[in-house]
Formats: sequence, C-alpha cells, structure tokens
Amino acid sequence: MIRFNEDGTITNVLTPEEDEEFVMELRKQEAYDNGHEAGIKEGIKEGIKEGVKNTTRKNAISMIKEKIPLKTVSKVTKINIKELKKLVMELRRQEAYRNGEKSNARKNAISMLKDKVPLAKIAQYTKLSIKEIKKISSQIRN
Repeated sequence: MIRFNEDGTITNVLTPEEDEEFVMELRKQEAYDNGHEAGIKEGIKEGIKEGVKNTTRKNAISMIKEKIPLKTVSKVTKINIKELKKLVMELRRQEAYRNGEKSNARKNAISMLKDKVPLAKIAQYTKLSIKEIKKISSQIRN
C-alpha cells in the first residue's frame, strides 16, 4: 500500500509485514545466488580435475602400449603400481574381446563367402575390410 505525506511525497510503500517478507525474499535470493555460484565453481573445479585424471590415464595407457616399465609409468604419471596393474588387466581384457570379435567376424565371413554373398555385404555385416575378406577368401580356396 502506498502512503503519502501531507506534502504529497511517498512515505511508505510497504506495510511492516510486507517489508519483512520482501527482505526475507531478498535474503533467500542472495543465498540461492551464492549457493548457485559456489556450485558452478565447484563443478568447474571437479570437471578440470576429472579432465586431468582422464588425460593422465590416457598417457599411462600410451606408455604401457609402448612397453615402458610400470615403475617408469608410475613415476611419470603419479599413478601407483597397483592401479597401473589394474589398467594393464583392463587393456588385456579389451584386447581379448576385440580378438574374439575378430575371430567371430572371420568365421561369419567364411560362411558368407561359401554362400557367395558379395564382398561389400560381408564387409558391411562383419566390419572387416574388403582386403581382409579377400585374404580370407584366398585362404579358404587354397
């Protein structure tokens, strides 16, 4: 409610209750803004930390694939030997899976070649290259 003084100026826009409610809303908004800002800062900090961790892991994987001793990899990346051994085991599992997939793809290609399926179709279904399929084809003919 707006109140006027005798000279026509505004004396009070809000009742004491409205004024208190207004102040409370301002405080809530300020707290929300501060919390939101802190959350964003924390999220950025965590994102950077996670990015560094992923980059370090990728570097360790590259070093392991180059057969650099784990002790050296640990020293450079600051990843402990126990974690590096877990990483090596994970890489071996992935390689075994890919090899198994490749083996199945070859078996499927042989079957499809025997059924005279066009090379392009075999490549599409098995994800083998035409060159690989031709090599398999020449091997089964011999």
